[in-house]
Order: sequence, then C-alpha cells, then structure tokens
Amino acid sequence: MVRFKDIFLWAWQSPQNVLGRFLAAAYGCRYRYSYRGCLVHVSSRFPGGISLGRHIIVGKDTPMTLVHEYGHCLQSRILGPLYLPVVGLWSGLRAWLQLYRPGHYYDSFPENWADRLGGVRHDRYGGRHLA
Repeated sequence: MVRFKDIFLWAWQSPQNVLGRFLAAAYGCRYRYSYRGCLVHVSSRFPGGISLGRHIIVGKDTPMTLVHEYGHCLQSRILGPLYLPVVGLWSGLRAWLQLYRPGHYYDSFPENWADRLGGVRHDRYGGRHLA
C-alpha cells in the first residue's frame, strides 16, 4: 500500500525523480536494486555517479560511491525542488569544469554535506572512510 509519506516525497522531489528515471533509461541501466529507500541503477557507460530524487545512477557500484550518493538522495529529500539549483547545478559545474584542487573534490559544499549525511567520514589527513 502506498503511504501518504511516499506520495509526498515523490511529489516534493518530482523534478529529480523524473530526470533520474529518464537518465537511467538513457544510459540503458539494467541492474537495479534498492538501498535505504533509493533505487540504484548501474551502467558501465555512466561516468561516475549522480543522485536524482530517489534514483542513484553509478558507473561502478562501490560502497563508498553508494554511501556518498545516498547522501545526495537525503539532500534531495531535505531541499525538494531546490535540490537541482542548489546542489545539482553547483555539483555538476564543479565536476564538469573541475573547479576544485586535485584530490579535494569532496572537501567543500555540497559534496562534504552529502558525505556527512550518507555516512562517509573524513579524517584529519584528508582520507575518506565509511562510518
């Protein structure tokens, strides 16, 4: 039975959910499973990872990538329709234009917030570890 909470979350994140479904289909994602309420799509053709609503799309299915992208799913739940302009646009531009020091992609907003929400911890030497 579909609960009110599920309907509300889908509507609250509808732009991301629609885009995530489209992107998963466009990359021909075949392998799919559920992780903490999110749908994980895996495609060897996808260069990296992206989270759109409840959809996580990754090229390589590693625990660190999954937990980080889950953090982005939580950001989407928090921000709703503001996720794409606040997180998606900034994160996408940073990655595409490489607006970060080499090796420091996860050190600033919104990546460090996604790490914290998902359960990735940073040590004082710059290393990232699963909690």
